[in-house]
Amino acid sequence: MSTDAREPASYQTIAEIDEGARRAAVLEAALELDVFTAIGPRTMDLQEVALAIAADPRALAVLLDALCALGLLDKSTAGYGLGTAATAFLARGSESFGGDVVLRMFAARRRLADVVRSGSAVADLVALSGGDFWAEFTAQRLVTWPEAVEEELATWRELGMTPGRFRGVRILDVACGSGIRSFGLAREDPEVRIVALDSAPVLEIAKQIAARMGVSERIVFQAGDVTSSDLGSGEFDMVLLSYLLYFFTPEDARGLLSRVRRGRRASSRSCAAGR
Repeated sequence: MSTDAREPASYQTIAEIDEGARRAAVLEAALELDVFTAIGPRTMDLQEVALAIAADPRALAVLLDALCALGLLDKSTAGYGLGTAATAFLARGSESFGGDVVLRMFAARRRLADVVRSGSAVADLVALSGGDFWAEFTAQRLVTWPEAVEEELATWRELGMTPGRFRGVRILDVACGSGIRSFGLAREDPEVRIVALDSAPVLEIAKQIAARMGVSERIVFQAGDVTSSDLGSGEFDMVLLSYLLYFFTPEDARGLLSRVRRGRRASSRSCAAGR
């Protein structure tokens, strides 16, 4: 008698995966056709959208209605308009536009089998050549940073990093991205000082967020490649490596951590954090 306690085989799991793939296909098609940019701030009827993107009206109607079902478009008797998320993140011209990044990620996922065969990544996203990709990936934080900062601060509090316990720490934020993980600490404690390291395009986003948070004067923005930039020598109480190490081979990760160690102060307050 079998002792296997797993749930009986069901096609539902496969069907749910397929449903997710169909949703992704709808978004990918809309981005390739640049539907969201074509509609922009207006409300357009089907024929107007079809003319703007040179598409077949009947087929386009199916796509637009599917986008409505996904909450990305709104439909009224006057026609189609952008939903809130599409306006902020999927229409070109928005400061937080991320449509091209989404398309690149869709394309990369289709190469998963090639990655498994070869063991080689689709692209080197650690190198500075990935800066434009990460800048666009980070741009959504220009809209979402207030909520994201509060979430990060809640995590810090769970870890015991509260104002007054480690006052005035010096933080090196490696591959800082939008900077929200460290900038929140600077907002809570005016004595905190931060060196934010990332590529120049990404730092342009981080600078805007720091300015909106009112902490710019406490941050030094250092443009560079995390694999070769100077990480200091005994200058920092804390080094953040957020969502970073899994981009490296084990050997390269050890090399980075060795450089991080040299940048930390040999004091009882020293703390390294990573995700």
